[in-house]
Amino acid sequence: MKAVKAGRWTVASSLILIGLAYLFDQWTESDLIMVVLPWWPVLLVALGVEIMFLYRRTERPVRLDVVGIVLVGVIVAAGNVIAGVQQWGLSFSFDRDVFDVSLGENWERHTLEPVTVSIDGQERLQLEYESGHVKVVPHERSDIVIEPTLLFPRGHKPTAPARDIHFDIDKTSDLVSVRADRSGDRTWRFGFQDSRPIALNVNVPAHFSVMVDSDNGDIRVEEIGGNVFVHSDNGKIEVKGIEGNGNFETDNGVITAIDTGGSVEAKATNGAVHVENAGGDVIAKTDNGKILIQSQQLSGNWEADTDLGAIEVVLPESSGTVIEAETDVGHVTSEVPLYNHDGDGKKSTGTIGDGTYTVRLKSDVGNIKIRKTTD
Repeated sequence: MKAVKAGRWTVASSLILIGLAYLFDQWTESDLIMVVLPWWPVLLVALGVEIMFLYRRTERPVRLDVVGIVLVGVIVAAGNVIAGVQQWGLSFSFDRDVFDVSLGENWERHTLEPVTVSIDGQERLQLEYESGHVKVVPHERSDIVIEPTLLFPRGHKPTAPARDIHFDIDKTSDLVSVRADRSGDRTWRFGFQDSRPIALNVNVPAHFSVMVDSDNGDIRVEEIGGNVFVHSDNGKIEVKGIEGNGNFETDNGVITAIDTGGSVEAKATNGAVHVENAGGDVIAKTDNGKILIQSQQLSGNWEADTDLGAIEVVLPESSGTVIEAETDVGHVTSEVPLYNHDGDGKKSTGTIGDGTYTVRLKSDVGNIKIRKTTD
């Protein structure tokens, strides 16, 4: 006896409902699908009702319409992704060989009440923020001003009040510590949290040294006079125009350091590293990603190490350098004369000028390219 496939009515009704919602959105330029999709658990109720009442008296064996149910699940999941991209204005790109997701142009900003921290002789700021973008820039004042900015999709109301972010501030003789935490009520629907992102724009005295730690969010630091230390579990790090040393680390994201007055140490677990015009030693390491180091003037030793990815360095033509380049899987190519040890292009060494500085390049899997530029 042929079995009855339970779920056909639920599947058919779901396909009709989702299709009509998409057509309605296209016709009216509305967001009905965003209202319908979050209520997907109704399909579970409908499936249960169908099994209980339509097939309770049948003598034929009842089996779930697995193919149909999976099809609806795939459509709902894909619909959520597509609608989310459209609604939240996300943009996707490959940033230096790393897949990147960022907020698009369909976002508005609402500035929350700023927080002012007085300075009593301190010269360093330590900022911790669990989740959100952070930008640190100098200003001419002698205090610290933190400007929280709520981001929300265009056409929506800014629903997060100022109490949704809380600052814990501590001071020592030379350090100001600020911890920013999201608080207040959260909206939950079927296990998903509706929380609008809050970015922090931090203004500090120009001579300050800065330490920023974020679990999730991009971090940007510009034109700071002191040393800069940045750590992010998940997010890009961009530093430009600092006068001191820089130490940057991210588990997942691209690190970019341009025009630093001192030495640079940049480490990424999954992401590319780009260092340009460093005023001292450079250490660039990544487990998975490309490394690019370039400078108009060599001011220190360079070390680049990646497990999986290419390495490219651009040296001043008249620099005094000892070069050591090696790759296990790949080739070393150079615009400056180097000695190829094994004849297979995997290890090359050489000395340019007086050999004042050392450039060590190592890739387990990836090509190494050495270029030169004019002074």
